Amino acid sequence: MDAAYPFGTYTAHALNTVTSATNSDTISYTQDAYPSTQAVVTSATFTGLQGMNPNAPFTIDYNGFTPGAGTTPGQFLTAWELTCFRNRFCRILRRA
Repeated sequence: MDAAYPFGTYTAHALNTVTSATNSDTISYTQDAYPSTQAVVTSATFTGLQGMNPNAPFTIDYNGFTPGAGTTPGQFLTAWELTCFRNRFCRILRRA
């Protein structure tokens, strides 16, 4: 990844195809921000996800990890429907 995206300035452009509105933003990439360890779900969480009841509350626990220096930690969780691989994240958020 480092070879494909070396340090420098990157610009992202977005277009709303309905309204034709556009927006751009520039990111200055000057240092790597890799964590010292990777965040992974605990064994108990992994086991509990097998056959989880989507209508019942469920807590997802992670191992202890340290984000990279100079970063703002964040978490993203995406759930996929196994039969057709559609992203179900928004539906999960609405049920909570």
